[in-house]
Amino acid sequence: EKAGVVLDLCDEKPWDKQKRLAAQLLDRASQAGKRLDPEAAAYLHEQIGSDPALLDAELEKLICFVGESPNIKKEDAAK
Repeated sequence: EKAGVVLDLCDEKPWDKQKRLAAQLLDRASQAGKRLDPEAAAYLHEQIGSDPALLDAELEKLICFVGESPNIKKEDAAK
């Protein structure tokens, strides 16, 4: 524990992983002052897959894309 902690997610079920990634996206959007629609999070997962780095990059693009709007909707993600 002095050098670090190892988190083993090998046995994570696909639906649990999807829920965890969606929660991370919602939290990340909240930190940026945006509200990510759960449908938009599901759409991102459907289109991009379950790679956390790619999902985070797409969310960053969406945050820039919506500008001053406080909400990120599925329609924004589709554009």
